[in-house]
Amino acid sequence: LGGAEVRRMSVNWAENVVRFLTHPVLSSLLITVGMLGIVIGLRTGDFGFAGALGIASLSLFFWGHWLVQLAGWEELLVVAGGIGLLAVEIFVMPGFGVAGVLGIAAILGGLTLSLIGGGATSQVVQVATGRVVFSLLAALTLGFIFLRFLSRLPFGRRLILETGLGSGHQHGSAPDSDLRWLGKQGLAMSPLRPAGIAEIDGGRVDVVSDGPLIDAG
Repeated sequence: LGGAEVRRMSVNWAENVVRFLTHPVLSSLLITVGMLGIVIGLRTGDFGFAGALGIASLSLFFWGHWLVQLAGWEELLVVAGGIGLLAVEIFVMPGFGVAGVLGIAAILGGLTLSLIGGGATSQVVQVATGRVVFSLLAALTLGFIFLRFLSRLPFGRRLILETGLGSGHQHGSAPDSDLRWLGKQGLAMSPLRPAGIAEIDGGRVDVVSDGPLIDAG
């Protein structure tokens, strides 16, 4: 083989970029930044820079793992569905219920599947799950701290209404036609708990008590 042609293979720039994006440390950081940005964007109601940064980070994460054939449409749709469920939990059903739990589970499952390939051992699955759980917990913790002190940051004051709203009809938005009921006396036609119906000047009026329950009559 003395006259054979020797070809030496080297890693090109594209392979270096993919290796960089799929490095365990960087991919975990992309998950954390991605979820942190999306959580802040959803909670503040102004998706803006935080939401764009979150989407960009998750896009880089999925792009890198897509190129090495670890992530596919299935994982991407599962994570997107999880984020959608979190949005429903925040905007439609405030609190933390079934939608929130399913959303977090979907995000956890989709991101974990994006880190493992076919034939992965249980140890590999455990390590991947641990990385995703740690990244999500870091995002939620940082998000809580950020939102807790948001009002103290210069740009945060522009997002939060800090002025208290006074009581009384002068601070409300009642139409002028309702002002004629001021000072009138009536009879509760239904239990006020605290909302109900009262009879005032021979008319049925939807009313709300100041707090205590009032029986009919």
